[in-house]
Amino acid sequence: MRRFRPNFVVETDAGIDGYVDADWAGRRLRLGKLEIDGAMACPRCVMVSHGFADLPRDPGLLRAIVRDANQNVGLYARPRGEGRLRVGDEVTLVD
Repeated sequence: MRRFRPNFVVETDAGIDGYVDADWAGRRLRLGKLEIDGAMACPRCVMVSHGFADLPRDPGLLRAIVRDANQNVGLYARPRGEGRLRVGDEVTLVD
């Protein structure tokens, strides 16, 4: 997770595979009491493969992201109002 610097991470149900966040662009999600609009998928560049601190360089990472996820991991989103997120808040697709 540190390579991608997420603002928050959504844990999916067991048995769900793949890049589920790819289907959230253009949709509304509810995180606890906060709603967000999924603006667009987050395209990744070579920076995710660079080494830093205790993480080694990983040149195959970006190749895998391009191959398996159309170069996108994550979601850019806009909040709809204000709200506080808490660890364990339920995440649901609204529309």
